[in-house]
Formats: sequence, structure tokens, C-alpha cells
Amino acid sequence: MVNSESYTEGTAFSHTLDETTTITENGRSKTDSSSIKVSISVMYAPESIVILQMNSGNTVISRTEYNPSEMPDDLTLETEAAYFIVETHKLDNIGNSVISREIYSSDVEGIETFFTREDGFCVKQGTRIINR
Repeated sequence: MVNSESYTEGTAFSHTLDETTTITENGRSKTDSSSIKVSISVMYAPESIVILQMNSGNTVISRTEYNPSEMPDDLTLETEAAYFIVETHKLDNIGNSVISREIYSSDVEGIETFFTREDGFCVKQGTRIINR
């Protein structure tokens, strides 16, 4: 279905299965239907996640690096943090370094990052943001 050499990050696939069943009993019909949609997006496996806390003068006041599977449940921002940047460091399918960045204001309640399971699937995880 997916070959790691053929697809780049952001490629998406989806497939929908629909089923309808009608049962007639004593002259009365009852119809049940269901639909399942599976969506898969290709992403490079996260190697590390870096949190850069920035002050209002755009200076880094804190830099913390995490193993993606060890992101904390809660992340407390420094008092001076006006905003923060989440960098996800990855390697593409030919070994080149790729960095994705997301910028968040200090009043955000939480962030989502990904880690790679043993079977190669990337799974979303949440971290709550705490302001001092």
C-alpha cells in the first residue's frame, strides 16, 4: 500500500467502506447501515522535539529537547515567555534532516506532538501548557 521511498510527508490516503443490511421479519423490514472511513497521512518519524521559549524581544530564554515518546504530560512556561516554538526534528526517506516548526502564544492550553510506535505508525500525544 505505502512504500517509504515513494511518498513524501503530507501524502494522504483514505478509504471508505459502506454496508447496508435489511432484515424482513413478520412482514416488517428493518435496515441498518454503517460507514467506516480510514485516513492515513504519511509523515517522517520524529527523531526529537525541541521546545524554544521566547520572550517579547524574540530572544530564546529556554531550550529543552525531548525524545518524542517522552514528552511530558505538562509543560510549565517560564514567566517571561511571550510565546514558544515547537520544533520536530526528522529524517526524510533518503536521510536528509527535516525540521517542522509550530509557533504558539503563551496562553495556549495545550499542544500536540507525535511519536513513532515500534510498528512504524506515528501516534499523536497531548501536552498541557501551564503558565506561571
